[in-house]
Amino acid sequence: MAFLMESKLEQARRHVMTGQGIVTAQRRRVAALRARGEDCREAERLLLQFEGTQAIFEADLAALQPKD
Repeated sequence: MAFLMESKLEQARRHVMTGQGIVTAQRRRVAALRARGEDCREAERLLLQFEGTQAIFEADLAALQPKD
């Protein structure tokens, strides 16, 4: 329910922070698969999708932040 009261800027910040964690975790998964010599192509494709989404989140945040 608290999310209903957050501003667009707060929401954008939350998306960026959450997305960073997801990207970091997926990078670790890819590295672990590689280290074990396992097929990591699907994990890499998913990482690319997460990184693309993260770029959108970061662009949204940049657009919402006050300009000096």
